Amino acid sequence: MNKPLFLVCGLMITGCGSPSATEDVGTKTAAIEPDPGSGPGNPSFITYPQLYASADGETHFREVTVPLTFLQPVPPAQGLFYGPREPATARRWVVFPKHWGVDEFQQGVFHNISSRRFVSIREGTIVIRVSDGEERIFKKGDILEALDVAPSKGRLSKSEDGAVVFLTDHL
Repeated sequence: MNKPLFLVCGLMITGCGSPSATEDVGTKTAAIEPDPGSGPGNPSFITYPQLYASADGETHFREVTVPLTFLQPVPPAQGLFYGPREPATARRWVVFPKHWGVDEFQQGVFHNISSRRFVSIREGTIVIRVSDGEERIFKKGDILEALDVAPSKGRLSKSEDGAVVFLTDHL
């Protein structure tokens, strides 16, 4: 069920819900939910997709929910909705060239990330398939928390149509 549309960081987004396999998650990666007690347009939480490994090493997607709290910044700025602070150790730009990973994707060559990170897609489109078989498409404006470090089974990733530009925050 779709919730009302909200504008977050210039992106129109809809309500929460897990996308099905191979569904383009572009409008669901930063979904926010209203708090019924706080009036229209006042979010109580935000959700985003997370790629994680279960105890057996299989990788999966799930939706993570972060509560938001209304806080007043330094006046005269208006109040905002904040999530909890999260530590990050480094930020890095990454560019995957056109056709990056296509051969490995077709051959089923899984790979891991070197460290846990948040990924913000700034340009292009990338397809990610986790070891349980679910596949999702991420495009400009989407975010993803990636936790599939070794010894997990990892994931398949490819950029087919053009270069993909990421901004990563390493955790």
